[in-house]
This record gives sequence, C-alpha cells and structure tokens, in this order.
Amino acid sequence: EDKNFALRNGEEHRNLRFSPNSQITLHKGGDRPYLVYKEDTSKTNQGGLKSRKAIAKQVKAFDDPENPDRCIVNLHQKYLSKRSQAAKCTAFYLKPLRKPKADCWYA
Repeated sequence: EDKNFALRNGEEHRNLRFSPNSQITLHKGGDRPYLVYKEDTSKTNQGGLKSRKAIAKQVKAFDDPENPDRCIVNLHQKYLSKRSQAAKCTAFYLKPLRKPKADCWYA
C-alpha cells in the first residue's frame, strides 16, 4: 500500500492524465475500495530492447475508513467531482479557479 503511488519526479506527475485511459483508476471490488496507479514508462523502462518485456509498475492505495478526511480514495473522488465537466483537458492536475463554484473548483 503506497499513498503517493511512488511517483519519482515532476515529469511523472505532469504526465498523469484524466481520460478513459487514465493511469489512476478506482476499483470497488472486494471489501474495500482502492485506487490503482499503472505507470506508462519509468526511468528503467525507456522502451529499449532490454526492456521490451518489462512489466509496468502497478501500485494500490486502499481507502482509510478510520480517517475519511485524509483518505486518498475519498480525496481522489472529491477532486474528480470538482473538475470542470465541460473541460476537454486530459491533464490530471488543473488550476484552481479564483472564484470556485459549488460544483466546480478547478479548470
């Protein structure tokens, strides 16, 4: 269980996307919901001949029912719910609005 998905540098954060093929997905199977981060590439998986069979990193982060205000699953879902629904942007990180609305904080 890793709460920050082991992202190693700013480029990995900048490459996160929100789209049908997002690297972070919510899974509700089993006893507890959890997020799964699947990397595209890493510093050790640059696409050369030696890394053709490399397996992309997958990291899970489970919910924290004992601390719901700091639960990464709850925070992720709230963040997604406050994104502009009209935005065509696939970037994961968005700029906060100067005057947020009840249903939209980021654009």
